[in-house]
Amino acid sequence: MKTIKTVFSVALIAMIMALTSCGNKANTTADNPAEEFVASLDKITKEIKSFNSDEDFQKIQPLMEAADKIVTDNSTYELNDNDREAIKEALSNFYRAAMTKSFEIAKQEISDDELNGMVSMITASVNDIKTLGQLNQAPSSNGALEFSESEVVESVEDMSDDSGWEKAEKKN
Repeated sequence: MKTIKTVFSVALIAMIMALTSCGNKANTTADNPAEEFVASLDKITKEIKSFNSDEDFQKIQPLMEAADKIVTDNSTYELNDNDREAIKEALSNFYRAAMTKSFEIAKQEISDDELNGMVSMITASVNDIKTLGQLNQAPSSNGALEFSESEVVESVEDMSDDSGWEKAEKKN
């Protein structure tokens, strides 16, 4: 059981780091790179929903890198309120799908409250960013993301002490 939690934790951390890795390249000529980024995340989210094993998460690495490239290549693109809302929703959907699928594959359960808490913690800083490149500098990414990652990992590990976790283990 601990191996499954560890694999989930490592996969989640790798996805988060790939999505939010640093970069500061100049703007490209994309009409709206925020929309392009959102579309890329939506595509990744759709892929995740079809996964059947932990190994499937490796399949999205090229898509994750492409999404990151949109951010880094358009780092100075100024976001409007609609961009921020769309990014926040896409990130929320992405993290919900990734966490839900990881727990499903591990034959574990996560409550809606736990899932909502983790997703909110990860996406909270999107409201404060001004440019697309600040996604890489937001409190939920890079240096500060280490805190978020450790909380996510601790949340997953702490669930093993939860009576709900024990029910899920017995159920499976």
